[in-house]
Amino acid sequence: MTLNAFPQFWLLSKEGEFRRDDTCWDTPDGAKVKLYPCHTSKGNQLFEYREVWDLP
Repeated sequence: MTLNAFPQFWLLSKEGEFRRDDTCWDTPDGAKVKLYPCHTSKGNQLFEYREVWDLP
């Protein structure tokens, strides 16, 4: 796997999207995170920041 050699800045928006310009993180069918155009419909593009994680 080759990673880009330059830093990328992603913002967690107040709508709960990790976005950069018009590109958002997306988890289609619960899969690994992929990049898709932002659609603002939440769903697979909704992320939530929590200070404490309660993992089972």
